Amino acid sequence: MLEFPNVLCSQNAVTAAGNLLISIHKMVSQTQLPNEKQLIQDESDRLIDDLIPNLCTIINTTATRSLAQIALDTIKSILEEFKVDMLKHMALFEKIAHSVQKVLAYKTKCQQESDEDNEENGGGEGRDQDGRDDAEYDAMLITTGGDLLPVLTSIACAGNVQFFPGYLASVIPKLQKRL
Repeated sequence: MLEFPNVLCSQNAVTAAGNLLISIHKMVSQTQLPNEKQLIQDESDRLIDDLIPNLCTIINTTATRSLAQIALDTIKSILEEFKVDMLKHMALFEKIAHSVQKVLAYKTKCQQESDEDNEENGGGEGRDQDGRDDAEYDAMLITTGGDLLPVLTSIACAGNVQFFPGYLASVIPKLQKRL
């Protein structure tokens, strides 16, 4: 997912990987046989341990806003499916929260790229290739990041997550400044 030279391939890979993980997680609740259920649960755990760090890396390091947007949307779908099961993966949950915080603070690579960098690279896979105005796409990223906050909060409240009150205390004032 991280190495595809074509942005559309990366976007499709991110979406497909997220959908696969969601489907496997749904199978866990639908399977009746204990041995089968454990095998499916183990595979779901293995996939989430592989996928979430990759999605967070994409969000933080890609120069392509549309890819970051799709990675955020995929994480949101995964969190909505996993809900409190995500608490078994606390390090991943925290990694997601910090990636969202970077988006909300305009600190991801795609939000930092300047038009000069894009011109020097001949357009490359940078911001202009998204075909949208910079401010509009930044607003979309911020909106998606903001949409993840209620999902993260509901999961954190269900599990009494220790880092989360401090996390919200740092994120909310920044959001209020933007209102």
